[in-house]
Amino acid sequence: MNKCFFLGKVLSDIEFEEFSKTCRIIFYLNIEEKRKTKSGKSKTMSNILAFEAWDTAAIAIRDNIEEDHTMIIEAAARSAGGFPHDETFFRVTNFKIFPSDN
Repeated sequence: MNKCFFLGKVLSDIEFEEFSKTCRIIFYLNIEEKRKTKSGKSKTMSNILAFEAWDTAAIAIRDNIEEDHTMIIEAAARSAGGFPHDETFFRVTNFKIFPSDN
């Protein structure tokens, strides 16, 4: 099974592309992970991961996300040499957007 879940903040680098019969959005989330060090102190680590969505999901995401919004995403891991900036990315299969409190 190839199903992943993520919770993170949307970054400003959002790319929307239209093709002849479809469209795609590429965006990035900052995923924070809290861990305890050997000394017992809490440490926050950040990972920036790439996501893509197609068709109506791409349009819904484009029309509703802004930098710093929080998203919960269900996705499938993919790898492709032609994908910008990364070899591994995540294809969105479901999502929920939570606007920032600003």
